[in-house]
Formats: sequence, structure tokens, C-alpha cells
Amino acid sequence: MVAALKRGDRVVMASGIHGRVTGVAEKVVTVEIARNVQVEVDRSAIQTVAKGPALEVREKEREKS
Repeated sequence: MVAALKRGDRVVMASGIHGRVTGVAEKVVTVEIARNVQVEVDRSAIQTVAKGPALEVREKEREKS
């Protein structure tokens, strides 16, 4: 699950914070938790990964509003 992380994946961290993966490195993942707010977290902090093409559609709808 965490080994297959890629940009655009929706994640929930162990702290309960939800976000979208914007960057992936060997030991850390960059996650956008709000518009223009990115944090770097250890891969081990990722608890859940949700994938799906509908996510990009929702992002575009949110940008329009």
C-alpha cells in the first residue's frame, strides 16, 4: 500500500490528517493538506491510501467554486 504511493493519491495519516500526495521520495512523502499548504511526512505516517479517477474531477469542481 505505502510502497505503491504516487502523486495524486489521497491519504490519511496516522494523526488523522487527510491530504493528497504531491511528491514521493525514498523515506518521505509530501502531502498537500490544504490549498498551497504542503507537509513532508515519513512514509510510516501514512495509514490509509484511497485511489480513484473521480478525485481529479472533484478537485476541478472545488477550484471552480
